[in-house]
Amino acid sequence: MVRGLIGFVAAVIPLAACGTGPAQSEAHDGSPGDAVDATSADGAPPPTPAPGLCLEGTGVGGVVVFQSEADAVTRISSWLMSAYDPRSRPQPVAVDGDCVYMMPTTPVCDPPCGDVYQYVCTLDHRCMPAPQPRALGDIKLTLGLPGADPFMVNASGDITDPFPLLLPGAEIVARSTAGDHDPFTLRALGVATVGPVAVPGGPVFTGGQPLAVTWTPGGQPEVDRVTVKLRSTFDNGPPGDVVCDFADTGSAVIPASMVNRQASYGMALQLGVYRATAQSVTITQGCVYLQVTSVDGLRITPAGAL
Repeated sequence: MVRGLIGFVAAVIPLAACGTGPAQSEAHDGSPGDAVDATSADGAPPPTPAPGLCLEGTGVGGVVVFQSEADAVTRISSWLMSAYDPRSRPQPVAVDGDCVYMMPTTPVCDPPCGDVYQYVCTLDHRCMPAPQPRALGDIKLTLGLPGADPFMVNASGDITDPFPLLLPGAEIVARSTAGDHDPFTLRALGVATVGPVAVPGGPVFTGGQPLAVTWTPGGQPEVDRVTVKLRSTFDNGPPGDVVCDFADTGSAVIPASMVNRQASYGMALQLGVYRATAQSVTITQGCVYLQVTSVDGLRITPAGAL
């Protein structure tokens, strides 16, 4: 199955539960051997929350306002679980500079917990009943648009007009007073669009070579970082994602070691640049968050495969 930019929203939600901040590591020159592998060393960073998001092991729900610039649509989604679900959570397995390689991992219990639909293994390797969906109820969402009234969101929905929907710096408020949970109010800021995203020299990549990326700087002092992701275009491609945290200067370079992890499959990749703000709060079930994101990107292919 081919993944488009809209499919990136599925990747945003897990990262919100255990996001990555700037990787703290020694300087590297970008050669393929520079990445530190967490399976053999202590160099990979622990999963630390991106600003405003939930701590590892606490996220149980969220409201995501996801603006896909390539598709000219804003997708609003919301969800709530009875407890944190540790299955297939992304974890860093290697680091190089400001980039980490994230792989989905699931804790293992010994003995096994049994039916995977009824029980899960927790982060501290104990069996517990599998988390179940809970009713989040209607979310009253204010997008900071001049003269616009708040509107109600239930589960998910797409908005195509106006586009772009997000106003840079505008306060976006999500309020929930009904449903199977404590009431909560969350606030985040609208962000500027990031496109056009480009790869100087053309939409290609070469294994063992760094990858330069450009985008439009946001010019928002309160939003001074972007996330750059390099991930599979197809479901049978590389299992992990390259996730980089860069200053919002309009250009950056993904290290060769990270490109090499994806290039070894010889398949097309999706390159995306995200600009986001977020806020979280703790309720009885755990941590819930509001995340506001604008993303643009492009499909890149292995050199010589065009």
